[in-house]
Amino acid sequence: MGLSMVFMNINFNPQERRDMNRLAAFIDSVAIYLFSFALVLLFLVQGCEERTYHILDVSGRDDESFDTGGNVQIPVDICPENYTENRLELYPGPKIVFGTFSRINLSGIDISFEIQNEDYLRDFFEEFYDFYKKRYDGTRSNLMFKIQNYRGLESIFHKCNLKYDIKKGAYYLKTVKKNDQIIIYIVADDEEGFYNAAKSISQMIFKNRFFMTSFYDYPYVAFRGVAEAFYGRPWGERDRLDAITYLALLKFNIFLYSPKADAYAWAMWRTPFTEEEENKLRMIATHSKRLGIVPCYGIGPGYDIKFSNNRDYIALLKKYESLINLGFDRCLVLAFDDTQKSLSEEDKTRFSSMAEAQVYLAKRLYEDIKKIKSDIMLAFVPNDYTTEWAKNDTYLSFVAKELKDRYRIAWTGSVVVSPQITIADLNEIERIMGTTPILADNYPVCDLMFGGGAAFLGPIVGRSPEIFERISMYASNPMRYTISSIIPLGTISDMLWSPYQYESESSFRRSIWFFANEERESDIYEFATNLRSSLITDKESPELKEAIENLLSHWQDCNHYSYQEIINKFFLRFKKMEEILSGASDIRFINEMMPWIEKLRYYGEAGEFAVNLLNDRCNSTPVTQNELNRLSQMMEALREDNHRICGEVMDSFLKNVYDIVSR
Repeated sequence: MGLSMVFMNINFNPQERRDMNRLAAFIDSVAIYLFSFALVLLFLVQGCEERTYHILDVSGRDDESFDTGGNVQIPVDICPENYTENRLELYPGPKIVFGTFSRINLSGIDISFEIQNEDYLRDFFEEFYDFYKKRYDGTRSNLMFKIQNYRGLESIFHKCNLKYDIKKGAYYLKTVKKNDQIIIYIVADDEEGFYNAAKSISQMIFKNRFFMTSFYDYPYVAFRGVAEAFYGRPWGERDRLDAITYLALLKFNIFLYSPKADAYAWAMWRTPFTEEEENKLRMIATHSKRLGIVPCYGIGPGYDIKFSNNRDYIALLKKYESLINLGFDRCLVLAFDDTQKSLSEEDKTRFSSMAEAQVYLAKRLYEDIKKIKSDIMLAFVPNDYTTEWAKNDTYLSFVAKELKDRYRIAWTGSVVVSPQITIADLNEIERIMGTTPILADNYPVCDLMFGGGAAFLGPIVGRSPEIFERISMYASNPMRYTISSIIPLGTISDMLWSPYQYESESSFRRSIWFFANEERESDIYEFATNLRSSLITDKESPELKEAIENLLSHWQDCNHYSYQEIINKFFLRFKKMEEILSGASDIRFINEMMPWIEKLRYYGEAGEFAVNLLNDRCNSTPVTQNELNRLSQMMEALREDNHRICGEVMDSFLKNVYDIVSR
């Protein structure tokens, strides 16, 4: 209120009132001028200090708008609103959703980003936009996403009267539509939190499920990784970079490169990288970092290293130093999995055991690598990385005792591929090691299984949520089928984000939703549900299995409808699965899965033929020897194809039908 308004309520004679009004008007003008000058000065200061963080400190303030100590005014609409809906489609799902309304349809819309502060987020959204544009092209109009970042979750919670625990990697996010812009408020306390928020925003855009919403979220497991460490051909370079983008959208934050077939990482570990190899690795490191993922590299010298040979040591140290210079400067791995367990004659003169030799090498490397990069994280993969092996001798207990303060040590569970990992399993390995290991989970890897004919698309199961109260680092070993791995990896991300809320079947469907093109998840599910069984579960083709069991239990009823139903619902669709999957997802998924798509087509032909024979048998129509021979030949051809789909469900069905109609 101006001074002239105040003076109106005081009794003055006419001349005094005119004088006082002129004085008040002058004072008001000066005040307005000083306020305007302050605003201009604030604008100039902000413009010059583009990289400064928005640091919130609003404790004790009750005014509607609040600031950060004179630098940045925090918007009054940053707090959650009382939305009437709660249908946010985000995977993994946020811990606390305050509500949603008004979905923004992004079909045919080009997008752009304006980022305030947290410069690394500019890199993130540039990287995401390149990926997004490859999938969505032919746009008609533009929509600006204006992202405003603030630090200080506790202050925001105080201001908004929210009471939640603040975790590492946590963030609060709110979206507001203003004219032709989308304003996105992000509040976090650390870089990880800002990256997690950016990944959520990007997924909502990528899946065209962008809502006006507000929510609070954080990960349960701190380090959530994927380790390209399988046997067989490594991922293709372009596929790998796209897979890393998918992993970022799913909120993984570590990517380990160490495929067994990469000679520079294993068989030729002494050999310096070529320029071409350096360019490849630099691209992996740069792409990962820009997406909020820590790039990690593992070297496996265990096939032929001489632990007592100083030339070998210098070659190994130089290899690690070159990796640090290429961008792998936050995580390195020394790996001895599946390598020699006996010392060379040369090493036997110096070391009493393989454990002693490996510890000597690891400690020496630790000291020298830390001199190069003091804050780098180091991990160790031992020869004996299962509880079953560790019980047989003292190797792992000795190695872990000596290295646990320097390295994170990997463990795969009770066996190499563990169907179950329980709190009792964790207690046992902690007793042996004296520390909590990295869980290096061999799922969905399928490199050496079923003669190379395996592919596992089903959800992760059998991991007790209690183990993640102590396990802070997890790494999944994926399939050699790059893009197809995203489906099971999605369920792993979901489990690590919220282990106590994880439900495998619903997560499986939501991961397929994330992976599929819009409105095509049912088509992907129809195929993927027949590639569920693995070494961790025998569940396979549940809908098909139930239909077959019903048919075989009641085949003598001669119900023509039930015969035709299973043909129409399953076998005819199996025959045209390639057509069904066309355009349903990334085309590389179909290319990778083509051998299983083809086998499913053969199963469709054999299944339709078998059902018709069963129908003839029920109706007392003779089944000829030629027909029996044909069914037998189909069964033999399917057995010879080692690509495993439908588990034992279809093979068992065809055999049962053959036994019935051949009586």
